[in-house]
Order: sequence, then C-alpha cells, then structure tokens
Amino acid sequence: MKLQIKTRNLQKKLLVVALCAISHISMFAQNQKVTVNLQNVPLGTAMQAIGKQANVRISYSKEFVDTDKKVSIKSTNEKLDNVLKRLFKNLDVAYSYGDKSILLYKKSVNKKTQTHLPMKNRIIW
Repeated sequence: MKLQIKTRNLQKKLLVVALCAISHISMFAQNQKVTVNLQNVPLGTAMQAIGKQANVRISYSKEFVDTDKKVSIKSTNEKLDNVLKRLFKNLDVAYSYGDKSILLYKKSVNKKTQTHLPMKNRIIW
C-alpha cells in the first residue's frame, strides 16, 4: 500500500515537472525576438523568414492558409508572438505553439471540427 502511494506521488511530481518543461519551451518560442522588414511579399515567404529567424518550424495546410496572399510586416527586436498577431490580424489564420513549432489553422473553424479536419498538402518550414 505504501509503495503504491509513493509511486503515485512520484508520478504526480514527474507530471508536474514535464508540464513545466513543456510550458517553458512554448513560452521560449513566444518570447523569441525577431527583426523583419517585409513589404508586399507572399505570406509563405514572410512565415519562412520569421520561422528561420525565430528557429521554429511553422506547420500548416495549404487548404486553410493562403500562402500567396501578399503581406507586409516590419518589426525590430519584437517578440515573436506580437509579430505573428500583427501578421495574421486581418487574415483568417490563428496559431498555437508546440515544441519549437507553430501550428497554423483557420480561425473560423470551431474547435470541435478542427480536430477532425484532414491535413492535406501539409507544409513544414
């Protein structure tokens, strides 16, 4: 009985440590600083430049993200999260952070439907 309690306590502690590590990685990506000056370039080019500079992979499906859409963005030593918010402000694109990666998806898709959508033509920078 005591062994089971100790094992459960150890599992709980390991889970807390793992969750803290994952959230730290995610926060690291969000707080990366980037400097870009892109005028009237395809969204795909902007995402590639930002991802390379922030050292993160950007994943998306061409079905949901129009990479040919022309965008402009200028930032100097600005947090990645702020740059992405401005980049996608007028687009139907949302994003979430993963382990040194960013997943783009269509804003207008509700969360229940989103998990069941196919990822055809998936691109990873």
